[in-house]
Amino acid sequence: MGPTVLQIRHLIHAFTNYPNLDIHNIPLDQLFNIAELACQYGLANIKSWVIRGVEAVLNRGDTPLRTSPNELFIRALRIATSYNHLPLRNSIEAKWITRLYWNQLSPLPALLEADKLGLPNLQRNSYYLHMVERATMGDIVEYCRQSPSSSSPLSHEQRTHLLEGYYSFAAYWKKTSLSPPDFMPSPECVGHAQCLAAWRMRWVMACSQPSLTPDVDVLKRLVLVESVLKGDEVLMACLDGACRMSALASISRKRAEVSRSLHHHFDLD
Repeated sequence: MGPTVLQIRHLIHAFTNYPNLDIHNIPLDQLFNIAELACQYGLANIKSWVIRGVEAVLNRGDTPLRTSPNELFIRALRIATSYNHLPLRNSIEAKWITRLYWNQLSPLPALLEADKLGLPNLQRNSYYLHMVERATMGDIVEYCRQSPSSSSPLSHEQRTHLLEGYYSFAAYWKKTSLSPPDFMPSPECVGHAQCLAAWRMRWVMACSQPSLTPDVDVLKRLVLVESVLKGDEVLMACLDGACRMSALASISRKRAEVSRSLHHHFDLD
């Protein structure tokens, strides 16, 4: 489908006035119209001006991406990709991922767009969050066995990746919940064997606490475990102070490790 009359008017207005236009006073939809058509028609001067404007608007402190729907993220990412503007694309991805983890947007559109554009960072995080979403609803296995439809547009291959991730994270949490991350002993610690024994005992206790968070949401489960252990009086009594801080810090490292390896669980390599 070709551009609308309004979109053409936006482009002509920019072509006529662009050196003197205040980019921050142009409505975002109009700015995107200009960027899309300037790229489509190969208008080099307009392209150079408008992509700088898009970058300035989307990266400012009060970025519209803080409250934008998925559709605007998709449009913004496509513009950044068509202009081959890697820093802008990365910035949009990061903001979108943040909104997804805040549960402000559905991860499914992000998953579909990440697969379409080949964006590994957005891809692995949206697969993870969509898996958690369906696991929370309690129907992920049935969901992954359905045929693609308008209400459930994932392909067979995408559903296979999702189900692989689900089973992989279920097994990962089962193992992790019984085996706490290692930590470096304090130089002043004279009874590190006791520290390790107490750490493992309290780790297993914290991991077994009842939770509405599904086991496959390993990132959130680790946050909850860290919260429990930070206030655990047994750890305070049994661990050397520096050992306790080192042990708690190991949970953050474990979360970072899991976050970096999300794609492996979904076989997205």
